[in-house]
Amino acid sequence: MFAGGALAHNLGLAASGTALNAETGEIVAGAVPPAGKIAAIICIIVCFVIAFTNKRSEAK
Repeated sequence: MFAGGALAHNLGLAASGTALNAETGEIVAGAVPPAGKIAAIICIIVCFVIAFTNKRSEAK
C-alpha cells in the first residue's frame, strides 16, 4: 500500500486536499487531477475486460 500510494503521488494521479485549477489558476479544495480521473476510468475498463474474459462457460 505504501508503494502504491507513493507511485500514485509521484505520477500525479492522487487527489490532494488543495490543488491548482489548470483552467482558472485558482487554488481549490479537494481537487482530483485529470490524470487521476483518466487512470480510474482505465482501471475500471481493465477490470471489466478481465471479468468478461474469465467468465466460466456454461455446463452442457
